[in-house]
Amino acid sequence: MNKLRVLFFALSVVGVLFSSAAFADGHEKNHKEKKHWKESKNPHREDKFYKKGHGHCRVVEVQEVHHPRGKKFYHPKWHPRRNFERRWVYFPRYNMYWDNYRDVYVYNSYGRWIAEPEPPRIAVDVDLADERFVELGVDLDLRSDVFRLNARHRVVFKL
Repeated sequence: MNKLRVLFFALSVVGVLFSSAAFADGHEKNHKEKKHWKESKNPHREDKFYKKGHGHCRVVEVQEVHHPRGKKFYHPKWHPRRNFERRWVYFPRYNMYWDNYRDVYVYNSYGRWIAEPEPPRIAVDVDLADERFVELGVDLDLRSDVFRLNARHRVVFKL
C-alpha cells in the first residue's frame, strides 16, 4: 500500500510538472502572438520619449531612428515661410534646439533635457523667426541626442 501511495505521489508530481511546463509554453506562444509583445520586442521601434518624474512635460531619454528620404524641407510653426533642410535648429541666445522632425523644442531645465511642443518660458513671447538661429549640419540629422553636444555648440555659436 505504501508503494502504491509513493508511486501515485511521484506520478502526480511528474504530471503537474509536465502540465505546468506545457501550459507555460502555450501561454508564452499566445503572448508572443499578441500585438503589444511584437511591438515591445521590435528592435526598430521608434521610441520617442519616456515620461519620468515630470507630469507636465516629457524628458528626452530614448534615441530614435530617423531615416530622411531624399531632399525634404521643413516648415516649423515659428517660421513657416522659410525652408529648413536640416533636422536640428539651434538658438544660441536661449540655448535651445528645435527638432524639425518631431516638431518640439529641446531645452535644458535644471540639468535635464526637456522636449515639448511649446517653447520654454524665456522664449514664450519672442518671435523666434527674428532671432539668430543656426541650422546644424547634415551629420547630426540622424542623431536624436544632439543636445549632448551642447557644450561645443555653446562655444562655437556664442553670441
